Amino acid sequence: MISDREKRVFDYQTRIVTNAKGHGFVLSSSEVPCQPESRELLSREWSPVWSFWQPEEKISSENVILLDIQVDRRGSLRALLFELPNSQLPEYVSRLYALERPVY
Repeated sequence: MISDREKRVFDYQTRIVTNAKGHGFVLSSSEVPCQPESRELLSREWSPVWSFWQPEEKISSENVILLDIQVDRRGSLRALLFELPNSQLPEYVSRLYALERPVY
């Protein structure tokens, strides 16, 4: 199991990739059922050195979607994230983020 028991993971946002060093990465969107505004984008890493999943890391809040995820030639995770407009910003304002997670 790679998610907290109290959270629900959305499979349409879940991406799993591995690198040649044996590391695995999971990026997933999850929420706490019946709790409004609890959606978040999380990541977890598996390493053959540790032989267990690292704790979840929160990447962003509910308004971000994962566009693409790749592993580069050094084995690092790279993701492209898009922040949807929310009520606090004008409708034409959106943000594009790049996430890099190096592997040691």
